[in-house]
Amino acid sequence: MQSHQDKEIITALKISHSTCRTHLCEAKVRLEARDRVGLAYRLFWNFRQFVEPKHYPWPHRQT
Repeated sequence: MQSHQDKEIITALKISHSTCRTHLCEAKVRLEARDRVGLAYRLFWNFRQFVEPKHYPWPHRQT
């Protein structure tokens, strides 16, 4: 399944397979993620802090 995802990234960015793998590995190291799922999780939570609460695409919970 990862090779299919890699092909999509390679095609979209017009880079080589080794460049794609290098960038993914470096991103995992910098964000201290173990795998791609962890990388996606870290990216989401790191990006979330820059978005204002009124612009969230999901409804807020009532507490």
